Amino acid sequence: MRSLSLLLIVGVACAQPSSKDQATYSYDVNGRRVLDGRSSSVKGASGSASGEMVATLDGKPMALQKVEERVISSSPQGSVVERIVRRYDRGGNPGTVEKQVIEENKKPGGGSSIRKTVYEADLNGRFALIERSTVDNVKTGLTERAEAVVERPNLSGSFEATEKRVSVTQGDDKNRNKDVTVYRKGGNGTFEQAEREIEEFKTVNGQTVSNTTVYNANPFGKMEFTAQKVATLTKNADGSEVEVIDHYGKSQPGRAAGAEGAPKLREQQIVERKPGPDKTVVETLSVRTPNPDSNKLGAAAKISETICSGVCK
Repeated sequence: MRSLSLLLIVGVACAQPSSKDQATYSYDVNGRRVLDGRSSSVKGASGSASGEMVATLDGKPMALQKVEERVISSSPQGSVVERIVRRYDRGGNPGTVEKQVIEENKKPGGGSSIRKTVYEADLNGRFALIERSTVDNVKTGLTERAEAVVERPNLSGSFEATEKRVSVTQGDDKNRNKDVTVYRKGGNGTFEQAEREIEEFKTVNGQTVSNTTVYNANPFGKMEFTAQKVATLTKNADGSEVEVIDHYGKSQPGRAAGAEGAPKLREQQIVERKPGPDKTVVETLSVRTPNPDSNKLGAAAKISETICSGVCK
């Protein structure tokens, strides 16, 4: 992980960059800890860089993705950022290279307009435009509305809108509701509702609860319940925190979906974050699954452990 960090820091010209390093381990059938992957990032005033690595079967790290960001211009009125994404295949060989240009213009009184253009390099290193999108954000009091449009080339090579997204957020950092609807162009050329996600978020006495429900369109165009996630985050005085995440679906593991009714608990995740040695943060993920016969949750099984150093918020 040290070599990856040094590589990234060289790519960002900044006197005092903030950095973050993570190593994730899983547990085999014998309970032994095995390296899964590593990631590292550094951020400064002139840009940022990050990298992800996965472990091969013999435990050696192999590059998966590298991202570099460069701030081309920045002012109170907005900014222009160039992002280069380099991906690698499972053998560690260089794959696609993508360039993204993000232009943000801030509006008087709040809100912004963001334009993003995405280019992909061919075998000769020449970039061609493959996607462009715009996001228009408007803030009025405690309400924020964002409308996004994504354009991609059609069969003739001309760009046309293929997806629209409308997001409405109401409330503040302690109590808010968010409703996101995604529309996609259907076979008749009109935009049809494809996905909807509703989130309720509130904090009471230091405990944060978020409830997210997802709906998707079925083959007949009718919106149906797909999944639900209820997360409860509790922060402790010693700096540690525990997050319990309940995942619901139409059915439980091992059982076929029955008639429409109350969502079925599929899995419970327990995420524990504790301060570790040398100013690190240790995050442990455990999972409990329900018994198909009794519907009672079984014992927690430790799945992974992530050790973070640096800026680990």
